[in-house]
Amino acid sequence: MDGSQKLPQRLLSTVRDSLKLNHSFEHIALVIAGWMVYVSGIDEAGRAIEVRDPLAAVLRRRSDSAGADPAARVRALANIEAVFGQDLPASEPFITAVTGAYRALRRDGVRQAMANLRWFGHPQ
Repeated sequence: MDGSQKLPQRLLSTVRDSLKLNHSFEHIALVIAGWMVYVSGIDEAGRAIEVRDPLAAVLRRRSDSAGADPAARVRALANIEAVFGQDLPASEPFITAVTGAYRALRRDGVRQAMANLRWFGHPQ
């Protein structure tokens, strides 16, 4: 709920720091991608879900207008300056990481995408 306000406060500064230091942020990328899947208003099973966010209408329009292509959806949503600023949409490592996570969520589902992440340097 209210992810468009929480992401900048709670996660995106860590992403920016990780990018500056050339550190991995694959776990955070999965969280961001999960939020992007959520704001599309459709769950893994293809059912409509209620999106509770002050930008819900904007997020849904952006998501829908991008079509089914994961890269287009990630770029469309990442280009919402109120959430991601101007720097993150221009960062190819950011877009690549979130797009990969988005693809994994859509292809494999949440449980498998999480299971495929490395935890403390070791695959699950």
